[in-house]
Amino acid sequence: MKKIFLLTAVIVSLAGCAQLKTSPAFPTTYDTITIKSEDETLGLNRPIGSYEVPNSMYVIGKFKPLETAHKMTGLLGVMAAHSSGKEASQAFVTGHEGSLQYSLSEQVLSIARQVIDDNNAQNRFRIGVPESPDNTLILRPWVYLGTSDAINARLYVYMRASLRNVSGSEEWSNVYIYHAPTPHPFTGPRGWLSEDAKLAKEYADAGIRAALSVLMNEVEQGRPTARSARVELDGIVSAMPGTYDATILGEYNGMTILSPKTATASLMFGSHILPKGHYRVVSASQ
Repeated sequence: MKKIFLLTAVIVSLAGCAQLKTSPAFPTTYDTITIKSEDETLGLNRPIGSYEVPNSMYVIGKFKPLETAHKMTGLLGVMAAHSSGKEASQAFVTGHEGSLQYSLSEQVLSIARQVIDDNNAQNRFRIGVPESPDNTLILRPWVYLGTSDAINARLYVYMRASLRNVSGSEEWSNVYIYHAPTPHPFTGPRGWLSEDAKLAKEYADAGIRAALSVLMNEVEQGRPTARSARVELDGIVSAMPGTYDATILGEYNGMTILSPKTATASLMFGSHILPKGHYRVVSASQ
């Protein structure tokens, strides 16, 4: 069952009953795992007021806090908030949508093959074998380009991973969230969408590779010993910044892997792969 990010987060926060968790460790490893990828069905499961590019897994948005009036009216309020910000978000990508209309799920499988080869992991992972008898790891990627000032935007790669056993039951799921190191304008020199969205695609691929590498390493070697800490996080663009209890899970290419304790329906839930400047350790957790 797909989890609903933002909509559910709003509802559970209003109800005051959200259960806070850090991302779960991958369960007991298996001899062979088949990797498959498919598109995520987002619907309202995206930042408030954002625009989902048609025939694409790119989402564009200007940060828009949920107003009190929208919170008070629950689902209808969330739908109204999405609608009111959609046109402004769409304007950032006008004339460039075609550059983003390619299969991100196919790109996941292509990069997965490279990561498997790089790590000589062919005995542990197989790619997209039809009717495979193995346990199956299903990966659903999407990319968020978000701005808070309508000038510069940050790029995030989300990859939801879920493990299904041979009977088809889901045994585990997690979200991997890659934070691109620096913001850029949407267009112009070094813009995300300039030159057929060259920069956006480059960092989308880097985020997919990072998420796959962290996930596959955990599958093969188990989760490293984590340390607990109180951390200040910048959030996703300007959404949900603050101080969190978190587990710090290690590093990937000089970036930190950490998981804030938050509601599982939150846009912040999962294993974040982020530059060191995007968080600050306040203190060691007790």
